[in-house]
Amino acid sequence: MLEKIGPKWIEIDLDQLSENISIIANQVKPAEVIPVIKANAYGHGALEIARALEKQHCSMVAVATLGEAIQLRKNMIKMEILLFGVIPLTEIQDIVNYKITPTICTAEFAVKYAELCQRFGSEANYHFYVDTGMGRMGYSLKESSQVLKDIQKVEHLKLKAVYSHFSVSDEKDDESKSFTAEQLKKLLSWVDDNNIKVPLHMANSGAILQHEESYLNMVRPGLCSYGVNPNMDISAPSNLKPIMKIKCKALFIKKMDAGDSIGYGRETVLDKKSNIMTLPVGYADGLPRSLAKGLKVVINNKAYPIAGRICMDMTMIDLGDDDLALDSEVLLMGAEVNNIYEWSELSEMIPYEVLTRLGMRWTYVYYEGGVVRSVVRG
Repeated sequence: MLEKIGPKWIEIDLDQLSENISIIANQVKPAEVIPVIKANAYGHGALEIARALEKQHCSMVAVATLGEAIQLRKNMIKMEILLFGVIPLTEIQDIVNYKITPTICTAEFAVKYAELCQRFGSEANYHFYVDTGMGRMGYSLKESSQVLKDIQKVEHLKLKAVYSHFSVSDEKDDESKSFTAEQLKKLLSWVDDNNIKVPLHMANSGAILQHEESYLNMVRPGLCSYGVNPNMDISAPSNLKPIMKIKCKALFIKKMDAGDSIGYGRETVLDKKSNIMTLPVGYADGLPRSLAKGLKVVINNKAYPIAGRICMDMTMIDLGDDDLALDSEVLLMGAEVNNIYEWSELSEMIPYEVLTRLGMRWTYVYYEGGVVRSVVRG
């Protein structure tokens, strides 16, 4: 099977995913875990990740867009899907058709949603969002009180949970910790003032790792589900590990002479004869151009530098005097070597950016129990 996966692929360890979710669940219990699989599961492949989470008996996942939710439903994902964000009224029909749980922030949305759910005999479940300091969606605490009252006047609706979102829970400085504590306090006070008796959720990855008091009834792990720490300055369980490796094989290897230049801008001019390997990956595949200055790929346990600039579709590697086989396996990112944190530092991007920019041109290979369980071609 692996001979046919093509010249570039991403390996996903589903056993480690299961381990990561179990670690989080044990840490936050009795709170329920709602894994966040938006943005193609942070570059890991949303559909296969969702299937693995269903096997692990997760009852709910969260996504950011209606398209993400529909993709899961069309591929027979049965668990509850929570849709973040404010959804246009024109998309309510699909929310009802595909049995997706929306976030409701306005009475206008609530009226139309309830009407369609009644017409088609669907449960009109929803979550309500309150802005406690993120400033992104939802109304202020005072306005939210009246909005929720208006929504609750709408017949047939069922409020399943209330939630908010931390803005600096993954920061370690005292000011950020204080702001996080204040956000939590605002939510809890608002809930008490409005006599709300439904489950609450607020904790994202940063809060799960360092704000135990924020677990409430549910938590929403995003990056840490995939074994990645949102901030290396905060501690995480040692067995919470990345589930992704990125690999490829060469397109071409040739001998070049001293004085020859490589790539756009002639940024690299060889000072001696060298073997140059061309890889089938570039910035269109999510390799930031800035990685060329410091990233070294690993072949047969030896590190080799990038030569010249990273191109849109290709990257050149300086092998020196080494004469390697064309089908040598090249490690671009691993759990230990060339890990996500090195990519992040060299590219001056946060891990979220690095992972979600990987694009759609990779073949994904999913491992479980030490064997290949599925291959998804890009």
